[in-house]
Amino acid sequence: MKEEKQAELNMELGAQLFLQIEGSEIRIKCNLVGVLPQSCLMIQTPLIKNKAKFLNKDDDIIIRYIHHGKVLGFLSKVIESLENPFDITYISYPKKVEEINLRKHSRIVCYIPAKLKWAELSFKGVVSDISEGGVRFITIRDQAKETDNFRIGDELTVVFPLLGMEDEVEFKGKIRSINTDVRILGIGVEFENLPSNISDKLSEYIKIVSSYNEHLSQG
Repeated sequence: MKEEKQAELNMELGAQLFLQIEGSEIRIKCNLVGVLPQSCLMIQTPLIKNKAKFLNKDDDIIIRYIHHGKVLGFLSKVIESLENPFDITYISYPKKVEEINLRKHSRIVCYIPAKLKWAELSFKGVVSDISEGGVRFITIRDQAKETDNFRIGDELTVVFPLLGMEDEVEFKGKIRSINTDVRILGIGVEFENLPSNISDKLSEYIKIVSSYNEHLSQG
């Protein structure tokens, strides 16, 4: 985190947030539903099986959200997590809000048909963004229920075509983040030990697309 801000949230009721328990890579999508200034925030968390295993009183958490194109975040603590009569979690009001630099490498948005290989299984999906360090792979949970068994650190392979190479390329890596909702599963994959020829082609692809995107934004 960098560039300290005043403790002004700059978000409206209903804003989408991402909750991460400190020390875990799992992020939970939620929404802001209430604010008691300088005291607490109220967020609506999704229906999660065995929620008590994920959110407990006094858990240290990280909240991230987007404001005017910037990713902001703050540290907080769970005050109470309720399921009845409404699915609401109370968290402490932040002492400071900071801009977050999330990536070691700049990422570009894309839509590349891909396949993920894990253990003896294979899942179809798409690569939705890519960098020199990894990709985000998205698949439909209904078509791949076994993905509920994914864990942070699992080794896997993502297979997809790359500009300038005739055949599909296998990118080996590890799971670094898991984001889920009712139907969609998103997996952040960090590449490991890429051969130099593939790494060079990947860098070239990202430079070409980034340059094209920059040209479009200026035009």
